[in-house]
Amino acid sequence: MAEEITNEIQSEYGTTVRDAAYFGSTKDRSFQLGIIDLGAEAVGHIARAVQSISVSYSMDMSPQLSVQLFDVNMQMLENNYFNIGRLFLYKSERRTELPLEANLSGAASETTNTQTSVTAPPTGNLGTVEFAYKRFVYEVASLSVGPGQGSSPSITLELRPKPIMEMKRDRNPGAIKEKSPEVFVQEVALQNDLSFYIEKSPKGNVKINKASNDRRADSTWDVLSNLASEAKFSLFESDGVLFFASMRHLFGLWGPEQMDAFVIDEKTNIPVRRKMNSWYVEWPALGRFSIGEQDIVTVGGINQKLDYARLLTPMQMPTFRRSDSDVYQVNGSISLDRHNAMVLRPGMTIYVAGIPTFEDFYIITDVSFEHMSTNPVQVSFRKPEREDKYITDIPIGPFGTYMQMDVAN
Repeated sequence: MAEEITNEIQSEYGTTVRDAAYFGSTKDRSFQLGIIDLGAEAVGHIARAVQSISVSYSMDMSPQLSVQLFDVNMQMLENNYFNIGRLFLYKSERRTELPLEANLSGAASETTNTQTSVTAPPTGNLGTVEFAYKRFVYEVASLSVGPGQGSSPSITLELRPKPIMEMKRDRNPGAIKEKSPEVFVQEVALQNDLSFYIEKSPKGNVKINKASNDRRADSTWDVLSNLASEAKFSLFESDGVLFFASMRHLFGLWGPEQMDAFVIDEKTNIPVRRKMNSWYVEWPALGRFSIGEQDIVTVGGINQKLDYARLLTPMQMPTFRRSDSDVYQVNGSISLDRHNAMVLRPGMTIYVAGIPTFEDFYIITDVSFEHMSTNPVQVSFRKPEREDKYITDIPIGPFGTYMQMDVAN
């Protein structure tokens, strides 16, 4: 279905665009996708050709929408509907019963430096909240054409957030005066109509490489990536918020339930008691899901009440991996039911229960799911990175393996 909307938006082509159109699915109301510069008739043509829409979020890259279409008689290619840089509007469902942003604004890290809280989106930012939806601006980053049915091709579009793509094209980051890394990141976020969440960097002032005979000048995104690499931070964007922080800093800050639990201190390798904002999932799945009810569960060695409405439902047993390089370091993945799991984002904390020696808090690194589908949400997670000086080796001798199991518990 396609619906006409009216919004005054500055186009990439230098004109003011007042008309755009959205399409969605009567079977999946968790999203709508709009296309700027195209009217309802053209968008309706595209909507009927869409075969799949998938979404991926990651700490290692910007969010991405992948749209696959079937172009009958190559009409859409002939009409140049998908030129690189064309703007799309992506609306994702807003879950008002899970005010997750409040966690980032109100919680202070117990492990690292002071933080700069998430700010409200700047005035005029297209990443704004509409009734029941959040709206974000994406643009066509790549277009692939391959064999389809008969002589008609299959088209795959990769859409990425417009603010991030503009940072990658902006090769004059010196226009923002060189300051401390966190101030520089904040100014870049505001300049690109993004909210921000920033940890104070231990490094010095920003350095920008100018153009030379054998290389182009750094883009704004290059400068941000270099700053994050030097500070051993993660740099990523999620739902209109630019994150510049370490995993250790984000660990335990973002999630719907506040839990009081024992967590291994990376410096002393012994459990310490702290409050953790986190999601909760248990394998096998809990059997009761009445909204408003609570259950007493053991998290980090402490009994506490959790809301059923905020629990995640596993669709199969999670996977885990631990190696001898660091017995505390674990990474894993899990398939979750779409309800609740579609609002998971990188940087959130999740407690995975039910698997002996692996039951613990983890930080989410990747989330992917499909619209117009009943397939589960795929989530990857890991323990926060540890500094080399705090990593404990397995003792040399016949009891090394037993030591690993004791440490994990």
